[in-house]
Amino acid sequence: MVFIRRFREKDRTNDGLAIHRTQMAADRTLLAWVRTGMSFISFGFTLYKILDAAVKVVPSAVPLLKVKPLGLLLLFMGTLPLAVGMIEYYKTSLDLGGTRKEALQSAPFVLGASILLLGVILSFNILFRLPLF
Repeated sequence: MVFIRRFREKDRTNDGLAIHRTQMAADRTLLAWVRTGMSFISFGFTLYKILDAAVKVVPSAVPLLKVKPLGLLLLFMGTLPLAVGMIEYYKTSLDLGGTRKEALQSAPFVLGASILLLGVILSFNILFRLPLF
């Protein structure tokens, strides 16, 4: 994977450095989307598991609160914007002259894809009550 982009002599011009700064800004933006998505996903799944356990122990403790829709809502609030952020990052990387391989193998994109996959797996866990392992 390409984690550090080495500057060639022609990249040290003002235009080359501006492109590099813009790429770093896109990296930071995607990482902010990843952080926000991960927060929603972890909070939604944790809240679902805690409330699900509370309903099993004391069924009348939380009579009006629907546990499954609340957990799924928070999981979707994390995964869908993360997917949109990843698409925008990919488009920005290509617009800046990067290759598809560079965009897909960048560290922020790989991290975003892994968190997105985690969100999808946890959503299926809530929907179908599948064991994680």
